[in-house]
Amino acid sequence: MFTGSVSDLDTLVLRCRNPKAKSYLAEAVTCIKAGAFRAAIVATWVAVVHDILAKLEQLAIGGDRNAHKKIDIFRKIVTEGDVKASLEFERTILDIAQGEFELIGPIAHTDLTRLHDDRHRCAHPSMVDADTDYQPAPELARTHVVNAVTHLLEHGPAQGKAALERLVAELETTYFPSTVDELLVHLEHGPLGHPRASLVRNFLLVLVKRLFETPPEVVGDLLAQLRARSAIEQSHGRILLTLRVLVRMHREVSLATFADKLDDLVARVDDDRLTTPVKLCSTLPDLWPMLSAAQKNRLSRFVSSMPPANIPKALPAAWSVPELRPIVEERLAYMTEESWQNLAKVRDVPEDWVAIAVRTLTSSKSWDDANPVRHFPCSTHRTSEGTADP
Repeated sequence: MFTGSVSDLDTLVLRCRNPKAKSYLAEAVTCIKAGAFRAAIVATWVAVVHDILAKLEQLAIGGDRNAHKKIDIFRKIVTEGDVKASLEFERTILDIAQGEFELIGPIAHTDLTRLHDDRHRCAHPSMVDADTDYQPAPELARTHVVNAVTHLLEHGPAQGKAALERLVAELETTYFPSTVDELLVHLEHGPLGHPRASLVRNFLLVLVKRLFETPPEVVGDLLAQLRARSAIEQSHGRILLTLRVLVRMHREVSLATFADKLDDLVARVDDDRLTTPVKLCSTLPDLWPMLSAAQKNRLSRFVSSMPPANIPKALPAAWSVPELRPIVEERLAYMTEESWQNLAKVRDVPEDWVAIAVRTLTSSKSWDDANPVRHFPCSTHRTSEGTADP
């Protein structure tokens, strides 16, 4: 982050994405170091214009018809040498960037409009009075450089609604990354590489709402229902993976968003879908402390008395939450045969559960008490070497 010293301006230049914009911004920084502050402001504005045009070109390549239209208009202006039309295009370029493409927000629009106004003062024969030429302060030139980079030059071509739609659409692609490292590389080269905080917040909330929403009821034969269930599980797996990577990439903004919205979102989840918030807290350990006492108690009661059908997915997830682990231990110690049968569907059994099952067997006072434990999935338990336990 810029701290106000001239040396930090060189770092800002490196954060520019477009080569032409970077060249003009480097020129602006050179002018600031030389004391040519009017020239610095003019070069900074030119960098902004080139960056917006470059972003429109990238959007046009991606199929955005409006962006293609704007680029064609600009190329025609350049070809014909139409100075009047060129000035008009430059005058409205910030409005286009904000209103039509959401490349910048309202505050960025205001700050860059000030840059545009100061560019006029610096590029034209402006005077403070009859005997004094206009001379911008060094701090003003530096501020414009900082604003240009942080508002626009360091960001990708899509940051608003278009970026959010692109990120959401990628969740449904066939070759969506399946590991944290692969997804991290993928997201770093997209809109989330250098995003505004608003994009991170909005994307996170979309993901959590999708995760918590009640799926539509599937009407049809058993095969159709199984396919629908598989699709939902796949979608939830991708969302949880994405949330994990998103917090890793943009931890401060992500956790602040969770702290503000999570408790209310969990409160709206139906009782028969509480497995999902438990899995979310298992995936992201930082989230459990953010919940209110009411929601913590609600999830604890769910783990303690959930229907047996929820056990294969909810119980391993609850075990990963330290605050829920004692409740899981108690649940394991007093399970019915139906619960043990559902526990057999768990693929990766925690090692500590073996000790609990053995304790249950050794403390049983009758065959009827011990017999349900036969369903314990010992055959699916794996050691660190990847072989089945004897």
